[in-house]
Amino acid sequence: MLRQIDLRNLRVQGYAFQVALLYEAVIRSAVIREVPVSFIDRTMGESKLGLKDIIEFLVNAWWIRVRSARTFIKFILVGGIGVLVNLGFFTLLLEME
Repeated sequence: MLRQIDLRNLRVQGYAFQVALLYEAVIRSAVIREVPVSFIDRTMGESKLGLKDIIEFLVNAWWIRVRSARTFIKFILVGGIGVLVNLGFFTLLLEME
């Protein structure tokens, strides 16, 4: 699968690379499996994750969704319905007090 993906065209660096690579694999019908990873608390040093990395990740995630507009619209609909259902139940439970 990696040989089918032109890594130079991903145009991302750092942490956003993982999402971009996963997306490229998915659109090529790769079978994706989740492998649990246990992280331990940092005992020395500081995180290298900075504001630039966070912004790049968000911009890349948005761009991936725009590229696949149909999937993006489905996510918006499902997410919006989920918000409405959750808020509806929350309001109902508050009124029951």
